[in-house]
Amino acid sequence: MLRKQLAQVAGISQQELDGQFQIKAVTQTPAPAQAAPPRQSARVRQSLTRNLIEIVMLHPKFAHDVDPVALHASAALSDESAEQKTLAALLDAAAAESSVVNWPEYFRDTEHAALLLQIESALLKSQYAEWSEDELRAEFRDGWRQLNQRLELALQSENIKKHGLTSEDLARLRITKGVAGPKVNG
Repeated sequence: MLRKQLAQVAGISQQELDGQFQIKAVTQTPAPAQAAPPRQSARVRQSLTRNLIEIVMLHPKFAHDVDPVALHASAALSDESAEQKTLAALLDAAAAESSVVNWPEYFRDTEHAALLLQIESALLKSQYAEWSEDELRAEFRDGWRQLNQRLELALQSENIKKHGLTSEDLARLRITKGVAGPKVNG
């Protein structure tokens, strides 16, 4: 637009103006499409175990809601994760000493300290920071129930891998699948 007005004032054509001042024609090209920034609301789904750790760090007294036998049943699993080990240690400690407020410091120089420090730093941004105690207790109990179900399945699976299917296991499978067992003549 400016070049056109300048050419009119000078009394020459726009092409002559461009030629005399060596102005290159600018072609409008669409701007390259930029990747959309990652959505802030798309939250990475945390593991169930990590959620339980967060809740216990906020309210250690919930550790008293846990059956100690069920807690240590996962120790029999060979593939127990670092989070599961940390949860077990945290629940044990919280049941014994519910007045601890700095869990990473409590577990300093242990295998659990780094994970607890990482979780603690993210705890302020956690979804649980604004929940009421009753909501957290319900979430903890539901999460604990789900974790127990997963652990039970994992224990059964590992038992089957080690020992094979027993006649009792086969009977349970037949019942759940609705398959009749062999007829026994009596």
